[in-house]
Amino acid sequence: MDYPEFIKNTSFYALDVSRSAEDQLKGVVENVKKIHQLTNTPFSSFEDLIHKYIAAGLSIFKMETGIVSCIQENIYQVKAVVSPLDAIHAGSEFQLEDTYCREVYETRTVIGFSEIGCHAEMCKHPVYLNLKLEAYLSAPIWVGDELYGTLNFTSTKAREHGFSEHERDLIEMMAGSIGTYLLLQSKEERLIELNKRLKIFVGYVSHDLRNPLGFIKSAAAMGRKRIKSEEHDGSGKFFRKIEESADISLELVSTILDFAALGTGKIVPEIKAFNLSALIRQSMHFFQPLLDEKKCEVDLIIPDDGPCLAMGDENRLLQVFMNLFNNASKYCDESSRIQCSVSQDNDIYSIKITNKIKMHNRYDSDPKASTGFGLTIVQEILQAHNVTFSASVEKGMFSVSFFLLKAD
Repeated sequence: MDYPEFIKNTSFYALDVSRSAEDQLKGVVENVKKIHQLTNTPFSSFEDLIHKYIAAGLSIFKMETGIVSCIQENIYQVKAVVSPLDAIHAGSEFQLEDTYCREVYETRTVIGFSEIGCHAEMCKHPVYLNLKLEAYLSAPIWVGDELYGTLNFTSTKAREHGFSEHERDLIEMMAGSIGTYLLLQSKEERLIELNKRLKIFVGYVSHDLRNPLGFIKSAAAMGRKRIKSEEHDGSGKFFRKIEESADISLELVSTILDFAALGTGKIVPEIKAFNLSALIRQSMHFFQPLLDEKKCEVDLIIPDDGPCLAMGDENRLLQVFMNLFNNASKYCDESSRIQCSVSQDNDIYSIKITNKIKMHNRYDSDPKASTGFGLTIVQEILQAHNVTFSASVEKGMFSVSFFLLKAD
């Protein structure tokens, strides 16, 4: 089929004697500005984007109907439409053969008919016979290397002077922007899905690793207890190394499980009143053996006028204090003091944990070293409580953790 050629811009503007060259140039600039504004607008959804592009195209090309279509297996589906015609609605489906866009689909190019009734072949088209749509301008929408569908504009009124190369370029730019949006949206959705699957997979793997690691740790402990002296054949030290390696692995697995749960949104705080001072003492108790070994003391400074009742998820906040005291216990200097203070100002509790740190190389082989994710988990849990967490090193030797909780 022979398709009408797009008229060169200089010839096209010379055809319209109703407007001066200056006015026509201003019109061109305004049209380019409209497209530029669209391409730089952040759209909340694909539906919002295509409606804005259709509205702009109707204004630029002076047409009556604008459509964004999706074409799959010779089925033409209307994704969005602005039209006075009752026969076309969003979601409507037609055989591709029964649409003007069949020509765009087959040629993969921008096509413009200014007066279909005068075209020997197109005047017999079902669309023309049923709707008498005279003017038609359409561009293919590409998503990567795949033809998604078309952006097209039609009118029952013929175009007196045809379509210019400038108009061809404008609709091609608009279709290109729609295709780019769809491509980025598709990649984002794919990444979100892959990330979700990865987190679920990590959760399953970590959960399955916990039992065998726990068995290894228990078996090593039993083996060490059966040996009267750790120096005997070096077996005691060997079993202790196994225990320490199992401890590190279990801590890493627990951290991964926490991250997997946080990342998939499974951790939703159950906010209710709890005894803050009792929770702090409970978390400190777990690390007393390590503190005794390092000859470290803990100063707990809390209000003495009854229990400190705070609002939050008690189990998740126990994780917070366990992680904070874990870090403080591991990295405090020998024979130093750890201070945990709770102060109240109206309905807000301020919690501050300070300890003198032993400077060390983070890459050393200390078997008690942390995985390094503890503070990140603390931050994630507190963020779920809408609480800001800060951790810092003061004067190069004191580690300070600080956050606020609402009182009951």
